[in-house]
Amino acid sequence: MKIERIVKRFNNCMKIVVCLFLLSSVSNIDAQKRIISLQNIDNNKIKTIKNNSSVEIVKRNRHIVKGTFNIINDSNLVINSDTIALNEISSISIKPVASKIIGSSLLFVGSAAILLGVGGAIDVYSTSGHGFDGDAGMSLLILVPLTGIGIITDAIGASVYSHKKEYLRTKWNIKFE
Repeated sequence: MKIERIVKRFNNCMKIVVCLFLLSSVSNIDAQKRIISLQNIDNNKIKTIKNNSSVEIVKRNRHIVKGTFNIINDSNLVINSDTIALNEISSISIKPVASKIIGSSLLFVGSAAILLGVGGAIDVYSTSGHGFDGDAGMSLLILVPLTGIGIITDAIGASVYSHKKEYLRTKWNIKFE
């Protein structure tokens, strides 16, 4: 008897979980349909930004708002509980996915090169009897430039990672759909 009641309760719980999952997926499907449509004034090229994407909006009063946006209706959106009207927007900036991937990869490779260069130089110095003659000197000819390459790669990676694509209202028509 106890096992039957446990199975029955489990089945009831699973029904509730499935219903909640279906309800949440339906609301997410609706959320994905909402977009910011950007149309280039010169060549009519259209770019879209999906709802719940991370953006940086500059308002006409120069106030900057960063975060994920949610479109309320055809004339308003919300970022971090701040409601912004369509006519208040001066520009919209997004960080392209490619710059995030390439930038973080370069940062990783640069940091690894710095770690190998500095760590290797310290290891060579400590194992060579505190002198740089013979093989130790040749190792340093490789390790010291590796550190410099790592620093340069990190700088390039940080620059690529921080790159943003900005859409100015003077060049793009902005619509919420």
